[in-house]
Amino acid sequence: MFGYVNVDKEKIDARDYSLYRAVYCGICVSCGKHLSESARLGLSYDTAFLALVLSSLEDTLSVSPLRCITHPVKRHPIVTDSRAIDYAACVGAMLSYLKFDDDRRDEGGLKPRIGMQFFKKACRKARAQYPNVYEEIMTGLKSLSELEKENCQNADLAADAFAKILAACASPDFIDEKLHKPLYWLGYYLGRWIYLADALNDLERDIKSGAYNPYKSRFKTKSEAKDKLLPSLTLTLESISLSAELLPFKRNKAIIDNIIYYGLPKKQESILEGENK
Repeated sequence: MFGYVNVDKEKIDARDYSLYRAVYCGICVSCGKHLSESARLGLSYDTAFLALVLSSLEDTLSVSPLRCITHPVKRHPIVTDSRAIDYAACVGAMLSYLKFDDDRRDEGGLKPRIGMQFFKKACRKARAQYPNVYEEIMTGLKSLSELEKENCQNADLAADAFAKILAACASPDFIDEKLHKPLYWLGYYLGRWIYLADALNDLERDIKSGAYNPYKSRFKTKSEAKDKLLPSLTLTLESISLSAELLPFKRNKAIIDNIIYYGLPKKQESILEGENK
């Protein structure tokens, strides 16, 4: 379900893209340094957006030229010593572990058990730092799992359960309490959009496989669904942008705007047109 939140490379300048990559790589480095080497597998563009937003609200941001596990020869910019980066790494580890755990309970099999082992150590460390966030993620996934077991065909209800997970992740305690409300709603609407876009993207595959999808009772193809679902998806994108505009970003506003106003709509269009695989 993750991987939908990214920049539009055609509409971002080289300097901003380099900084965006520095945030993304910073999470990877933080995973290896503070959690576990296997925690790097939980890295996603979605957690990079979380780190970008939170770090842009802080007073300082340190970027250093470093070598890393995937670029051992040439140094490249990496964000270091950032609470936001370390927090995003923890969120990625907890989300990954708990999703595998949820799959284990719902579906059984070997795959989720193996996945849990990759993130067990990292999740334990992340949970120790952010126990409340861990509980919120676990509660949200449980609610979503119950809806899936009931074959809930109310997409808004299912999307709400997932949205509350990202909302809980978007407003950590180290951020000024005055910013928690707009951060909560930014996370909520982003989570809602991700869930609905993913459900539409997977619709035809889920029909063939028999997997859960909240749109299965209404539509049989993406082309049948896209005109009716476009207003809801677009309204959710507008809500994301309105929430972001309430935040006093101290830096990187151009990168955040690129993702919200170009990257997300571009991804939505590719899904609606059946181009996203």
